[in-house]
Amino acid sequence: MSAEPLPPAELEISVSEARARLADLVDEAESGKVIYLSRHGRRAAALVPADLPDQVASDQARAFARRFADRHAPLLDRLAE
Repeated sequence: MSAEPLPPAELEISVSEARARLADLVDEAESGKVIYLSRHGRRAAALVPADLPDQVASDQARAFARRFADRHAPLLDRLAE
C-alpha cells in the first residue's frame, strides 16, 4: 500500500499574495492539492496535504527495508536457521 503520487501543482502564487489568501490556500491543501509559493519568481515553499510527509516517510522506510532485505538475504537466511 504505497502513497499516491504527488498531485499536480494546482496553483503557484507569490508569497505576498498567499498572505492575503492563506485560509483559502489551506483549504485547497486540505483537499489534496499542492500549492507552490514563489518569491522573486522562484519557488520558495509549498503547501501540501498534512498527511503527505508521513506517507512519503513510510514509503521511504518500506523501500529501505526492502533494499536491506535484498542485500542481506543470505545472512538473514542463516540467522533464521
